[in-house]
Amino acid sequence: MQSEDQDQIQEQEQDQEVTSVEIEDAEVVSADSDSDETRTNVQDDEELDNYSKKVDKRIAKLTAARRQAEEEAAAAVQYIQQVQTQNDQYKQRLATLDKGYMSEYEGRITTQEAQAKEHILRLWRQEITINLLMPRLHLVK
Repeated sequence: MQSEDQDQIQEQEQDQEVTSVEIEDAEVVSADSDSDETRTNVQDDEELDNYSKKVDKRIAKLTAARRQAEEEAAAAVQYIQQVQTQNDQYKQRLATLDKGYMSEYEGRITTQEAQAKEHILRLWRQEITINLLMPRLHLVK
């Protein structure tokens, strides 16, 4: 019986050793697995960082393009306002010049009309004077 008991104890010890070996192997495998997971996590973190950097660059590029478009739009609006203001100034100058030219033309016409009437009146007086003096000149001869 003792020999049986000793056999059982030895088997149990062997089982325990095997079990402990298995546990040790499992721990080693687990440690290798943890290092692989750590490497994978590090790689994932690096990939995520790279992706984040690329996304940040894309966002910065799009933001810069949007700002540039806004600046160009603002410049276009400002240019249109300047052109509109200049156009209004030209219209006002044209209206003022037009009134000035019309006033000047009207003054010239009025003056020329008065000169023409005076000239006609002078010619008419000369004609009358000549007509009145002609018969008298025949008498004097």
